[in-house]
Amino acid sequence: EKRRLVRFPEIPPLMINARVEGLKDKPVFRDALARKRCLVPADGFFEWKRDPKQTKARPQPMYIHPQPRHTVAFAGLWARNRTDAGEQLSFTIITGPPNDLVKPIHDRMPMVLDPAAWAAWLDPALDADAARDLLGVPPIGDWILEPVSIRVNSAQVDDPTLIEPIDAPVAPPVQGALFD
Repeated sequence: EKRRLVRFPEIPPLMINARVEGLKDKPVFRDALARKRCLVPADGFFEWKRDPKQTKARPQPMYIHPQPRHTVAFAGLWARNRTDAGEQLSFTIITGPPNDLVKPIHDRMPMVLDPAAWAAWLDPALDADAARDLLGVPPIGDWILEPVSIRVNSAQVDDPTLIEPIDAPVAPPVQGALFD
């Protein structure tokens, strides 16, 4: 059997997978929660919906976003590392339990901060416990999920059409009166 080496970038990312439940367990996250919080602007995120009846079927990408579309902020943490190649900055998005909209598709989602909490999240005077208290399961509010093209699976494709729904949500038919 021939073995192959998997090549990683010379400088790996500093931070990945910041689960809200483990922020106090890992030193890099504990330190960042205390002093290196950031906002990650977005207009939505993707998850892939699997059909449990069709195990061989390709998962359907879903774009999850507020309607009408507007910018939101995910809770993030950042880090800085000095290497022989220079300074490297990285960030991670904090994930947590899903709300009821996302729960049928995935068991995690980004922590979406309420705009009223943005300034507090960025305030260096806010301690880690108080910052952690700003993170909760985001309400559904005006968020929707829409199926989008499987083109989203390709890193070579990056254009605005990726977030266009392939099947626009259809409103239920309005039942007329029997005697109009």
